[in-house]
Amino acid sequence: MRGLYLLIGTLCFAGCTGDGTPAAPSPAGGVRHTLSGTVRDPNGQPIPAATLGVMIQLRFTGIGAVSDAHGDYSMSVPDGDLHLSVSHPSFRDIGRFVAIRRDTSLDLTLVPGVNLTGRVTAPDAANPWDEPVVEIVSGPDAGRTVITIQAGTSFSYFFHDLVPGPLTVRARKHRFEPVERRVDITADTTVDFTLVKAN
Repeated sequence: MRGLYLLIGTLCFAGCTGDGTPAAPSPAGGVRHTLSGTVRDPNGQPIPAATLGVMIQLRFTGIGAVSDAHGDYSMSVPDGDLHLSVSHPSFRDIGRFVAIRRDTSLDLTLVPGVNLTGRVTAPDAANPWDEPVVEIVSGPDAGRTVITIQAGTSFSYFFHDLVPGPLTVRARKHRFEPVERRVDITADTTVDFTLVKAN
């Protein structure tokens, strides 16, 4: 879902969708209001160049804005219920459902995301058809899974935009014993795994 929100922000200002479906029409002559506010980080500092996009009834609208140097944004939106997405390369994407009945002020806070990377080594890592899988099994991002990419005699993996804090990550591969690591990530972190064949 985070990648979808980013797509909204980068593609929808042109009034089109990422999958080719028509954008949701904006009511011609309908009542419109101003949605505005400031995008800040957890310390209250403004975030410039945050991308904001609007969906109505799960359809792209082509309505959006980019926060200015002071973190401020403003856009004209139709009366009714909408979904607002906010993204920035250095922060976690967020989404908000908003009921618009009048000019509305909505301040938004983005929290930094962190990346988890590493390598998985196994005795037969040269086999390109049996890549290890790395998955997050506990923490706010539990359920996220990536297939590793072969890099020389090992495999690399990459998780983007994780919630900072403790989590458990597991590496597994067919006919190998799975390995779990408990880590507390407060910044970009590297965790490597070495797998051993199952008896």
